[in-house]
Amino acid sequence: MKELKTAENLLKNNRYSCVISNGKEILYTSVEKGIKPLLEFYDNNQFKNSRLYVADKIIGKGAAFLLVLFSAKGLYTPVISESALDLLQRYGIAVKYDKIVSYIKNRTGDGRCPIESAVIDEDDPKTAYNKIVQKIKELTKEITTEN
Repeated sequence: MKELKTAENLLKNNRYSCVISNGKEILYTSVEKGIKPLLEFYDNNQFKNSRLYVADKIIGKGAAFLLVLFSAKGLYTPVISESALDLLQRYGIAVKYDKIVSYIKNRTGDGRCPIESAVIDEDDPKTAYNKIVQKIKELTKEITTEN
């Protein structure tokens, strides 16, 4: 899929964690970790119903729901979880990946990513979005409380 190739190359050859293109031009890049870049793009852009091509370092089920919500047409990722791949395939989003894992690990590597855990049994993208936002609020509150 040639429209995805530019985003894939930018991800591989730069320090970006996320690159989003419409197939002709780059619309968004980020170096932020986790789901933050995709969530920020979804919340702040008018491209929700455009056919978008996304390259992202790691895709879990939470990130996959965001791709569904903004009608991504194609994805490249070095690492994807089984549940994310299943979801994207159900929605007809073309996926190119280097490695599939049973689940995305949390940042300490001792369990499942909290965002993926929050939506693991979810099937509805809009409900999943609300769960993602709620989980981020909880995690942010925990960090604030600890400091």
